[in-house]
Amino acid sequence: MKSSVLTGVLGMLGIFCVSIPTQAVNVNGVINATITLAGACSINGSAPVAGATWGTLDFGSQSTLFTTATAQVNGSGSSPISLQCATTTPPTLTIISGTNDPNAGSGHLHAMANGSKYVSYDIYTDAGHSSKITNGTAFFTSANNGTAESVNIYGQASGGSGLTPGNYTDTLTVQLTY
Repeated sequence: MKSSVLTGVLGMLGIFCVSIPTQAVNVNGVINATITLAGACSINGSAPVAGATWGTLDFGSQSTLFTTATAQVNGSGSSPISLQCATTTPPTLTIISGTNDPNAGSGHLHAMANGSKYVSYDIYTDAGHSSKITNGTAFFTSANNGTAESVNIYGQASGGSGLTPGNYTDTLTVQLTY
């Protein structure tokens, strides 16, 4: 009889174990997502790199007797330089100097060289050549809203006596500050 009672008690316990519903335990936690963004700019669609070519001012082919030639800086293809920024302070562009600036003719800031011969030129923010860009002074301030902006730079070269045929070149150092 003891074994029947024990079997009955164990059977009842088994029923209780089977028939007692178990409660699922739900515990919620969180995952924190973060990102730190630094201000950035791009020139002509690429990150600015020191020493990279940002544009070309090509006055084309002229005779040695030319008096004035004009051109516009092209940043990519036949388009002006493109600047796109989203930073904490509005970015600026400044011409630092040209390689041959000490040889610029009277009233000019820059010169292109071919050996010891020079063609003087200046750069401007307008096609009418009335707003000259001077060395060390910011000539462009970005809207700083993350959209690409055109940076228009115009050049005007002046001919002179004693010019010889050849390729005249100069390199302007431009500084982007942001």
